[in-house]
Amino acid sequence: MSSRPKCSLRWSGILRKSFFPRGATVARCASILALMLMQQVLAQANLPVPRREEETPRELDVPLPEYPSPASLLPFPTNWTTNSIFVDRNSLNVAEDGVVRFALVVRSASGAETVSFEGIRCATGERRVFAYGRNAADGGVWTPARGSGWRQIADSRVNRHYYEFWRDVFCDGNSTESRVEILKHIASGGRTRHRSLN
Repeated sequence: MSSRPKCSLRWSGILRKSFFPRGATVARCASILALMLMQQVLAQANLPVPRREEETPRELDVPLPEYPSPASLLPFPTNWTTNSIFVDRNSLNVAEDGVVRFALVVRSASGAETVSFEGIRCATGERRVFAYGRNAADGGVWTPARGSGWRQIADSRVNRHYYEFWRDVFCDGNSTESRVEILKHIASGGRTRHRSLN
């Protein structure tokens, strides 16, 4: 008969006997406690805690917009890149699901452009690419982004315009700004022009 200890103690009154499955081993109990501790640490550090499927926000099925035209591009002033950042005014949409969707054009100093249709979810601080643009000279077409999911927006020098969009343009905390306010913030470079990472 196995003499391995079972996890059935009250542990100084903090845990009840019924908390763990009957007959659970110490190793099993330790794994459960480690998972609980990890979730608490992530929450205290203000990092995203993995959501259960039923907690995932519902997302609308929004059709792709018209390809952005040069006349509809709004320049976004930023101090963090030598590229020129543009948001397409005509595609900018604040939807009922809380996602701000927009066409983005990033133009390098040499004139090369990257065009994408993206979304930012203010409530979770995440972004997603829905499609990439190509053949702009022939009117442009969208190619859906395969395997593209929601990604946490990071405060870093790489692609920092996303952080600025989330913090000072599209969102006010966890709330989504109106389309009118967003257009104002794009023109001014956000509520605050960030010149440092602090």
